[in-house]
Amino acid sequence: MRWRLALLGDPRFTGAVALLAANDHAFKEWWPGLVTGKLSDVAGVAVVAVVVSVLAGWRLGVGATAAAFTALKLAPPVAAFAAPLLGGTTRTDPTDLVALAVLVPVGWWLRAATPTAAGHGARLGVAGTVLAGAAVTVAGLATGATSCAEVSSVDAVGVGEDGTLVAALDDDREPWASTDGGTTWTRSSRRRPPAATEDCAGATCWRVRSGVALEECADGVCEPAFEFSAEARRRMGHVAACGIDRDHDFLAVATGSDDEGPVTLVAMGQQGVLVHRGDETARVPVADAEPLPIGGLPSWTANLAIAPLALLVLTPIVALIARRRGGRPVAAALVGGLGTVALLVVTFPVLFFVADGRTAGLSLTVAAATVFALSLLLAWRRGRPVAEPPWPPWPPPPVG
Repeated sequence: MRWRLALLGDPRFTGAVALLAANDHAFKEWWPGLVTGKLSDVAGVAVVAVVVSVLAGWRLGVGATAAAFTALKLAPPVAAFAAPLLGGTTRTDPTDLVALAVLVPVGWWLRAATPTAAGHGARLGVAGTVLAGAAVTVAGLATGATSCAEVSSVDAVGVGEDGTLVAALDDDREPWASTDGGTTWTRSSRRRPPAATEDCAGATCWRVRSGVALEECADGVCEPAFEFSAEARRRMGHVAACGIDRDHDFLAVATGSDDEGPVTLVAMGQQGVLVHRGDETARVPVADAEPLPIGGLPSWTANLAIAPLALLVLTPIVALIARRRGGRPVAAALVGGLGTVALLVVTFPVLFFVADGRTAGLSLTVAAATVFALSLLLAWRRGRPVAEPPWPPWPPPPVG
């Protein structure tokens, strides 16, 4: 059992986890393109192969990872099935199979590490055991797919003469229509409605102001008919991710009448459609454009991300003080680093539901980088090189 934990705490594994987290949550945004896209596949394959090998042995781990990744990238049904489990959009792309090349050095390392695992396990210690647990936890969070779903955007709405509600998504020529007041929407052959920021019915006009409020105008006087509270907008801003426009929620407006009476529609981009009737307002989804939640935890809980980051900043200061007073700076650094990871793991579920994708991704990246640094520190503290040797010779020595 100890050799399995030793593999999870090895800098080669924690380095792959840190690379995966940093690439998905930072590098892809800074330098989007082919390199960062393939880098995620390489790091992800390496991380999964090690975890499965720890559970089932290196042969099954490497083989199962290769087979699963191949099916994921070549079979659309497999990709569709795995998408909810991975937490994102999984795209089939045969060129991604180039990432399987990383299984060659990973397999060499795993095969050579297994016979000498007893020696490593004897020097694992409490810190190494805790670090291994932290590493596999962060790895599980980082392995989830981070490619965002291509959510449609409702940019125009209309109300037909027969009372049918119409919503146009992106550049689709065929809009969506609803005959039950916005409850259900289906494809329609109707003409695409215009994207208007103001529409009138008789002496009353409706308009969207600055993209954040719906106003009712009569006799030259405009009054707010609906707008989100400041807290609601902060909550939507925290949970918004994957390119959702948080600053301009109201894009177009249309008014008319259906079977239930006068109705006003507002196009809310990737958040669907706002249906306003008298004093009642409802947000309804159209296709995959769905309203962001405004309930749940208060927006201030997103500030929990500051706590682990503050501890990480204080850790080297505490280590320096311990050194100047004749203490054990390495032990202080380990305690501070493990405390940082523990706080990040505890607060991450809150950040996942409350904070935006960038905040949660930054916290996960910091956690992965901290685990990697601690694994290097532990390897140095044991008085042995990180790799013995860096890569096993080829062919590997026989097992047993």
